[in-house]
Amino acid sequence: MDQFDDVQDELIYDTRDPDFPQARLFANDVAGDSMNDLKPRPIMPGDRIISVMFDDLRGRVPLRDGMVVVIEQTRDGGQMRERSVKQLAIFEDHYEFHPRSTNPKHKPIVVNRDLEADDGRTVEVLGLVRKIMNTIPISFR
Repeated sequence: MDQFDDVQDELIYDTRDPDFPQARLFANDVAGDSMNDLKPRPIMPGDRIISVMFDDLRGRVPLRDGMVVVIEQTRDGGQMRERSVKQLAIFEDHYEFHPRSTNPKHKPIVVNRDLEADDGRTVEVLGLVRKIMNTIPISFR
């Protein structure tokens, strides 16, 4: 997912995730190629990802290396928001949210664990990606 000007969550009604039955689900339609090299299954433009709301996990699921997550970055006092799907890498002093792309223009988002630092942006984990869906178009000939 690339930048959005006015992000709206789309809550969906689907079978509850058996691993997280207490968590609400939300969907995002993917635009861009920032995850087209994710293993074992890439996330492609046009895919729909289904995530569980991270807040609904209430700390029962810690962030772990390798998780695929939906994050929101805000800047300029919340005037600029960007949502993206990334794969998490955890280090002793920082987190890295990595694109998994064949396109070299995509760079990781690095967040230091220094709670005193203020670079004018916030990064929040919104969801844990659980499904990737794509509808096959019907071709009428």
